[in-house]
Amino acid sequence: MKGLIQKETLYRLKTVIKKLPGWSFIIAGVFWKFFVDIFFSSISSERIGAVHSSNDYYHIIIAVCFAPFIETAFFQFLPIELVERLSLKFFKKRLSVFAILISAILFGLSHSYNRLSIIATCISGLALSSTYVIFRYRKQSAGYGFFMTTLLHFIVNLIINVARLIFLN
Repeated sequence: MKGLIQKETLYRLKTVIKKLPGWSFIIAGVFWKFFVDIFFSSISSERIGAVHSSNDYYHIIIAVCFAPFIETAFFQFLPIELVERLSLKFFKKRLSVFAILISAILFGLSHSYNRLSIIATCISGLALSSTYVIFRYRKQSAGYGFFMTTLLHFIVNLIINVARLIFLN
């Protein structure tokens, strides 16, 4: 009985997620990033993210324009596609949750400014990886998943960097 309830609950959740409009994931992703940053900032004096001066416009251009595309390619698209293809080959089923976890860990490790940054970015990586998987299967297109994840990452980085410019000056 317990397994049946879990499967039914997961099926309902999957159905609801499939019906949500794409913009709702963008808004949720932005709020998620702010929540993670505020939560970790409140429990530690370590700074989350790279330390840059508020006048470092070069960093902002890289973080907003190029990083979302490159990081989506290397930390969502490639690991998730690779893990899912290998899992299909060896286990005859997709291991999407495992793929999301691997992707999030790699994303977190790539932001190794300090321990807090790794943890916070790993949690944000869960949101980005989940976004990739949800949109990939919504349209049965890795390109659509890639686009929506890159867009979410772009918007989050834009908001964070503009806020840093405003509040650090």
